[in-house]
Amino acid sequence: MKSSVKILAVSATAATTAFLTINFIVYADWIELIVGSLIFLATYLIVAPITGAINRTDINNLKTMFSGLGIISKLTSIPLKIVEKYLKSTFSKHSKENSKFYLQH
Repeated sequence: MKSSVKILAVSATAATTAFLTINFIVYADWIELIVGSLIFLATYLIVAPITGAINRTDINNLKTMFSGLGIISKLTSIPLKIVEKYLKSTFSKHSKENSKFYLQH
């Protein structure tokens, strides 16, 4: 339940950000669709790891799911690698902090 609430909150944040952004631009509908989709994706991929809505296992599952889709696989691998690097750096940072805590106590 906790994970579902986090995913819902992240999705709502990304959708609101995309909606507000495309309301301020006036272009052809297809351009607004692309811009809105990119903003949603970027916002989701930034906020989801920060809130803990997705983890490294989720990233690996997504990579596996998209692996057989040719060009889509290559396009999705870029943001997934970025999120994976963020998660690795966050994990190593927390590991160092936890080890310092245990060494002090």
